[in-house]
Amino acid sequence: MENFYKSKNEKVLEEAKRMALFPTKSHTMVIPGLFVPVVVCENVYILPGVPQLFKRMIESLKSHFDSKNKKSRTVLYSPLMEGLIYILFCFIILILIIFYSFVFFIFKNEIIKKKKSS
Repeated sequence: MENFYKSKNEKVLEEAKRMALFPTKSHTMVIPGLFVPVVVCENVYILPGVPQLFKRMIESLKSHFDSKNKKSRTVLYSPLMEGLIYILFCFIILILIIFYSFVFFIFKNEIIKKKKSS
């Protein structure tokens, strides 16, 4: 910021410096033809609120957003009724509980047998 104002032979106001504070882990991206940088802090992009600048920056960054931060959404549809899905889910959970209880019972008996034999 100071270099920008220095190149125009202008003095940087303290108020302007305070408005230009960014988080430590951030970096700026310069967009050709614009005087305002984009501030990037991890996956957050800080853009100006001025509509004309905002629109130009979004257009310039469009390819960057498309390639790096793809969002996806998956929608599942089922011909089954919600109540039937719940019953099937509970049945699967019950089967898993029975299976793990059986496995635990077998291992517990094996451990007891080994202790008795030693």
